[in-house]
Amino acid sequence: MALGSGSDATSNKDDTWNGKWCWPVARLPRPWNTYAYFRRSLDLPDRPSSAVVRISADARYTLFVNGRRVHQGPARCFPHLQSYDTLDLADFLTAGPNAVCAIAHQFGVPTAQSAYRDATGFLMDGRVETDGGSMDLHTPGDWLCREAGGWRKHVARLSPDLGFQEHFVARDDRVEDDARRKLRPQRLRDIERRVLAQAVKLHLEDRVLLNGAKTVVFRN
Repeated sequence: MALGSGSDATSNKDDTWNGKWCWPVARLPRPWNTYAYFRRSLDLPDRPSSAVVRISADARYTLFVNGRRVHQGPARCFPHLQSYDTLDLADFLTAGPNAVCAIAHQFGVPTAQSAYRDATGFLMDGRVETDGGSMDLHTPGDWLCREAGGWRKHVARLSPDLGFQEHFVARDDRVEDDARRKLRPQRLRDIERRVLAQAVKLHLEDRVLLNGAKTVVFRN
């Protein structure tokens, strides 16, 4: 996939690309109305002097930095010459922990915005410069990504030239990390032991009384 002229913001004279296209899975056989999340955490020693990045997606992306919506793109383009955006994120980054995030959307069908070509991906290429050193933001690198489960796939299209209506169900988008899943059974067992031990203690001290269908517990 060739990359065409960049749009917007800051010029970047280096035409070498270190970032690579990425997606939660290697290839989607039929990526109908599919969304994905991308996140890159970075800890900066001080406020950056520059953070010039080039960013694109097939088909669309929305970029956030530290919770602030920064940009949406790329511009409309032909399949043989992919458009990208050049941005300086320095004003959105601070000393300490930061998060650069994106929501990428693949229509999976041709629209007036993009021509589907059996390819899906998100791409960022750039570097953060600080007095204490530099840090790459190239994808995939240290990026995390997963499919976004909250958007309903099978919804009406707005028109043959546009994409789909957006139906988002927040409860379907919750994800627990593996460590939390592993800790949950042990945590529940510990709670059960404490509750059972307390119940036995109250019973042995004759502080539990049955009153019809109710149980009355006398506490200190």
